[in-house]
Amino acid sequence: MPWARTLDPRISTDASRTVVAGQSLGALTALLTALRHPEQVGSVISQSASLWLIDLTDEEASLSPRADSATVNGRAYCEVGTNEWVLTPLHRQVMPQLRSFWDEFTYVEYDGGHDDVCWRGTIADGLQAVLGTG
Repeated sequence: MPWARTLDPRISTDASRTVVAGQSLGALTALLTALRHPEQVGSVISQSASLWLIDLTDEEASLSPRADSATVNGRAYCEVGTNEWVLTPLHRQVMPQLRSFWDEFTYVEYDGGHDDVCWRGTIADGLQAVLGTG
């Protein structure tokens, strides 16, 4: 975020006004960014996060907040398609843990797969959830 602000000073330094979003690997990156840098990012939208890329049994590498923060605060919206046979079970496994980190948490399973056709239809749902307009 500090680097991004050097490119555009209009980017807020207020974490509650900062949302990160991503799909697939970008969704995993968005989740990890929000978890590891809650002082920079207040909300996250995760669409079909590539959870298979991390070791969910390794506490250091797992989806958890930074060691000095028990919660992240803010809002999170996570979704996965029911036709994403590898990702759906992983999402179901980690969602209870993730739910405990945020003030407001939305988890959605949609009838679809791992593609931008599905994500483009639900990004607005994610924005409404994390911006509190829905």
